[in-house]
Amino acid sequence: AAAGSWGDDAAAQLFSASGNGPVTAGFGFGLDAIGLLRGFDEDAVVGTCAAVVNIDYRLPLWRVGRGIGTIPVFLRTVHGAVFFDAGQGWTDSLRWSDGRTSFGGEISVDTVVGFGLAVTFTGGAAIRYDGTSDRSSVVAFARVGRAF
Repeated sequence: AAAGSWGDDAAAQLFSASGNGPVTAGFGFGLDAIGLLRGFDEDAVVGTCAAVVNIDYRLPLWRVGRGIGTIPVFLRTVHGAVFFDAGQGWTDSLRWSDGRTSFGGEISVDTVVGFGLAVTFTGGAAIRYDGTSDRSSVVAFARVGRAF
């Protein structure tokens, strides 16, 4: 995904290429319009232009389809993913050496709450590389909702 704005500085729009959460439904022009660079905060990779690439391999681990007694919370599926994300945000000029990447895995649990509300809970870890500081680190993340 990519986004950009140009023109008068008063009308400039900032975009983020980072964040652990899913992009909101529909078509939007906000800061979080394209970002999914797991392991980085939402405001870590920002500019008037931004781009992100996501490669995921997802697989089901366990299909449960049950709840506990009469409690209205049901566990549907447990699934995992291995991912590679790369992204960059810039304002003046794109420098590939300033790019950020993350590689890691995540486990998600699909549930149904109250007999009809589908909710996905996800936790994971990523090895992230920040090209602006030439540093790598391992981070954990969590989100409610799917990545895509």
